[in-house]
Amino acid sequence: MPTENEKQAQAKQALEWLNKHWSQSKACPICGQAQWQLSPACMIVEDLGPNHTFDYSNQLSYIPVNPVVCMNCGYTFLINSAIGERAAKDGSKETTPDGQ
Repeated sequence: MPTENEKQAQAKQALEWLNKHWSQSKACPICGQAQWQLSPACMIVEDLGPNHTFDYSNQLSYIPVNPVVCMNCGYTFLINSAIGERAAKDGSKETTPDGQ
C-alpha cells in the first residue's frame, strides 16, 4: 500500500500529466463551469471474467485511474493513470494509435 507521500507524488504527477494533455475546453459538459478536482488514484476492475462475476480464484486485471470531478455539479470522468506513469518512466515520445 502506498504511503501518504507516495500518494501525494502520484497525484501531483497525474495533475501535471492532465494539465499538459488537456488541450480542449475545460468547461464541464454538464454545467459549463471549469472547477475541477483531481481525486486520488483508485483501482477499477478491467476484466470480470467469462461469467461477468468476481472470481477470486483467478487473477484479475486492473486499471489504475484518477477520477476528475466537477466541483460545481459533480460530473466525473476517469483518467487512466498508468498511461502517464508509463510515459514518464519510459521517457519516450507519445505516438498515435498507428505508431507514428
